[in-house]
Amino acid sequence: MSSREELDPKRFPWAVPFRALGEVADISTGSRPTNDQLLSGGSFAYMNGGVQPSGSTPSPNSPGQSITIPSRGSVGIVGFQDEPFWCGPLCYRVRSMDEQLDQKFLYFWLKSIERSLVNLQQTGSIPALNKKELEKVLIPLPPLEVQHEIARVLDSFTELEAELEAELEARRAQYAYYRDRLLTFPEAGGVRWIPMGEVGTFVRGRRFVNSDFVAEGIPCIHYGEIYTHYGLSTRVARSHVRSELAPKLRFALPGDVVIVGGGENVEEVCKAVAWIGDSPVAVHDECYIFHHEMNPLFVAHVLASGYFQQAKNRLATGAKIIRVPIDRLAEVPIPVPPLEKQGEVVKILEMFEGLVNDLSIGLPAELAARRKQYEYYRDRLLTFDELVA
Repeated sequence: MSSREELDPKRFPWAVPFRALGEVADISTGSRPTNDQLLSGGSFAYMNGGVQPSGSTPSPNSPGQSITIPSRGSVGIVGFQDEPFWCGPLCYRVRSMDEQLDQKFLYFWLKSIERSLVNLQQTGSIPALNKKELEKVLIPLPPLEVQHEIARVLDSFTELEAELEAELEARRAQYAYYRDRLLTFPEAGGVRWIPMGEVGTFVRGRRFVNSDFVAEGIPCIHYGEIYTHYGLSTRVARSHVRSELAPKLRFALPGDVVIVGGGENVEEVCKAVAWIGDSPVAVHDECYIFHHEMNPLFVAHVLASGYFQQAKNRLATGAKIIRVPIDRLAEVPIPVPPLEKQGEVVKILEMFEGLVNDLSIGLPAELAARRKQYEYYRDRLLTFDELVA
């Protein structure tokens, strides 16, 4: 069983039994750390409703080698925590309690059916994943030695991917350094720094919910998509809502910048995307629409800069949901060079940004190819027929 072909489950001469996740694993949620613990920070990640840590704590409440699945927020997205961590109330902690089920194999299986887990969420104003539904998910139980070998092979792919990601992250850090240098305009150089509220106007979007989404209708931008699907700008909206909602909605015009107003942690707040499509787009009420006369891509780059991140961090308020109110955001000064200069800066930054994010060239292309290869072998290795008693 040393080669991937020998491991291919399609060559196995047997089917394997399946059991419900609730029968073979412990599924539990954690608790919210105290404000003092969050404020003091620490070396242990605080996992709650997001894919990334929502902070850190000085002590853990969960062991390492645990699987995490958010019940709110990034619902159903499967993670694996190598080190001890703090599990929050909006996160399921999953651990094998059957000696015939390898923990890492269980993680790879759940990761392979992640889309199904996401689809288990109950829709409503706040989507959620119910524990009873998660307990019903079926888990294959091939021989333990096969589980170990499948986990080893898939681990090797993820390690190679992690190396590429680390190198790409280093390139992105270099890009961020040069971006911040380019966007540092001294007042003495003739560039004015003007509060955003004087540069343009802010309007908050209007609410729409999951049941409003349709395949064809009014193009819209949901605040969650700004985290996961959009870069600094977009010409095409990923989602649409029902046409009859039009009178109740608020729209960003071409050239406006859409800014997230709140999130689970301060890093998420004020992430922005410039709308450069040809027609208006509806905007969710967790976002602000910034209307202005500047180069929209220049504004988006400024809002992604280190300077702006530090400024909005000082203005963020709240506990469970972190927000930067419109009136406080309007006070943040941004550089306003001549439009020609804005265009020159954008041209340089777009070139650099493409080098670190364009999936068709360089490291991003290699990383994308590696992920496709991993997904291919994962799907082949994790294909089983259910044993019929």
